[in-house]
Amino acid sequence: MTMAGYPRRWWATVGLIGVVYALFALTGCVNQPTTPTEKKAQGPVFFPAPPEPPRYQFLKSFWGPKDFAAASKGGLLGSGEGEVMIKKPFGVVMRNGVISLADTTTGVYQFDLVNKQFLTFKGSKGLGKIVEPINLSADKENNIFVCDPVRKQVMQYDKNDIFMRAFTYAEPWKPVAAQAFDDKLYVADATKGTGGVKVFDLKSGKYLETIGLLDNPEQRLGIVTGIAFDKDGYLYAVDVFHFGIMKYDRDGHFRGKLGGPGDSPGYFGRPRGIAVDRAGRVYVVDAAFDVVQVFANTGQMLTFFGNAEDTEPGALTLPAGIFLDYDNIEFFKQYAAPGFEIEYLILVSSQFNKKQVINVYGYGKMQGVEYKSDRELYQEMLEKAAREKGEKGKEK
Repeated sequence: MTMAGYPRRWWATVGLIGVVYALFALTGCVNQPTTPTEKKAQGPVFFPAPPEPPRYQFLKSFWGPKDFAAASKGGLLGSGEGEVMIKKPFGVVMRNGVISLADTTTGVYQFDLVNKQFLTFKGSKGLGKIVEPINLSADKENNIFVCDPVRKQVMQYDKNDIFMRAFTYAEPWKPVAAQAFDDKLYVADATKGTGGVKVFDLKSGKYLETIGLLDNPEQRLGIVTGIAFDKDGYLYAVDVFHFGIMKYDRDGHFRGKLGGPGDSPGYFGRPRGIAVDRAGRVYVVDAAFDVVQVFANTGQMLTFFGNAEDTEPGALTLPAGIFLDYDNIEFFKQYAAPGFEIEYLILVSSQFNKKQVINVYGYGKMQGVEYKSDRELYQEMLEKAAREKGEKGKEK
C-alpha cells in the first residue's frame, strides 16, 4: 500500500539506490535551478487539505538575494560582495529574526528579517572559515554550530557569529549534523558502519564517547545523517542505511526504531533532516516523496505535509533540512489565515526548487474547530491506508 497523496515519481528509487543517492546529495551534488518562477497562492495553503481541519499552514518561501531587493542598496543587498546564487542548500536554523542557510557549494547565507537583508555569514573568516557546510544548529545561548565534512570539523560561533572553537575527532570522520544538549555536543558521523554519534564536552571540546555502535546489528547505526533530541533527553538519529530513525537514551542504550524501507505510512524512501517539538512529535524529512512525516511521541505516524507540484506554494522538492522555531512567530503572523493560531514554525529547505529554497510553515489550530487527538489521527491514517490497499486489490 502506498502513502495516500504521495507523489509516485520516486518509487523506483526506494532501496539501495536511495541510500547511494542520499549520500550523493549529502555531499552537495544536486544542482539548484537558477531561474526563479512566481506563482501566487489562491488563498491559504493548508495541510491536510480541506475539508480536514488545518494543522499546518504554508506561510512564506525564501529564495535568495531578491527576497529583499526592494529594501537593498546595491552589492549583496547590504554586504557589498556582489550578488550570489544559492545552489545546493541543506541545513537551516533561525535565531533572533535571522534565518541561516547552509549551501554546500558556496557557504552559509542569512536572511535578516529585522533589517530586510540577505547576507553572507560573517564568521566564516580566518580560523572559522567554512569550506563545505552541510548542517546548522543552535543552542539555548544562540551559539551556532556548522558541520563541515570537508574540513572534518564542527565549528562553533557565538550569538554574534564570531568564531569560538572547532570540534575535531582524531580518526577520519564525516561530521554532518550536530546538536547541543545540556553540557555536551552530539555529532552525527556519516562514516558507514563506524560513525555513529560522537559526543564531545561543550566547554573543553574533548571527545567523550560514541553512541550507536552496538553489537546487535538491529540496534547499530549504519549511516547516520541527522540527529535531534526530545525534551526528555532521548536521542533520535536518522539512519539512511536502515531507512529509519533509531532512538537512544543519553547513555547510548537502544530504545526503539521508527520506520524502515517502503512507501507505506510511517516508512521512508530517503530520510534526511529531523526535529522534535515540545510535545514530542517527531518530524522527519523524506526526500523520496517530497514530504515531512510527523510521528507521535509514542512512535505512531500522524500525518505528512509538503507534497505538491513544485510550482505550487508550499511544495517541497528534494527537501533536506528542517528546523522548529517558537521564538520568531511575530515575523510570520501576517501570513496566517484569519482565525489560524500559530503555535510554532517549521522551516524546511529544498535542494531542487526554483523558488522555494526555504519554506516556512506554521503548526497551529483554527479557532472554533474541533481537532482529533494524536491517537485518533493515527487510527484514521491506518484506516485510510487499509481502504487504499483494498481498492488496489480490487483493481487487480
